[in-house]
Amino acid sequence: MGALFAFAAVLLAIGLGAALIHGRLAALRLRYLAALKRLETTLRRRYDFVMTLTETAWRHLAQDQQIGEALTELALAREAASLATQGAAQGDALTLRELARAEERLDILLARLRALVQPAPGQAPPANLGGLFLELDDAAHHVALARLAYNEAARDYNAYRDSFPALLLAGAFGYGEAPPLDFGGALFRAPSVPDCPTCRRR
Repeated sequence: MGALFAFAAVLLAIGLGAALIHGRLAALRLRYLAALKRLETTLRRRYDFVMTLTETAWRHLAQDQQIGEALTELALAREAASLATQGAAQGDALTLRELARAEERLDILLARLRALVQPAPGQAPPANLGGLFLELDDAAHHVALARLAYNEAARDYNAYRDSFPALLLAGAFGYGEAPPLDFGGALFRAPSVPDCPTCRRR
């Protein structure tokens, strides 16, 4: 009888331990998914500014062939990044890689447009584009912070998932690895905009 009680106690301890591990994994996964959702929100704010910039520049500068082509490419890249963001909320590794590629492409095209509309020394950017670029820089800063927060939450989850004894049960419970999100080393380090009265942040 004593052996039976001991066996039951061992089973109970194992069950409680598994439940605790499951709860901790669930909490950490919810944390990194919440961070990913906040990143999605900041990205969408950035895309809104990109659309405003594109529409404003198109009204005033599309007659320039180079700028017109750059604006067309930028609009397409913005749409591609927005679509990639829609599928990234669940933390799928493939979707996050697609989002990273879309963001890098968008950043390259924004830098190209910025160079094309850069005014001559002493002149203000046309149509208050300087102010819009400043808004974009601020939005990019918030995206960078949100991305770092997601990567930190994903790193904490992965560290616990790969530790003993969680690693023995994570796979059975369906807890896969949380992929890191890298937008590339050059992203969000935009060049400065010349200071002028019409360029100041609203």
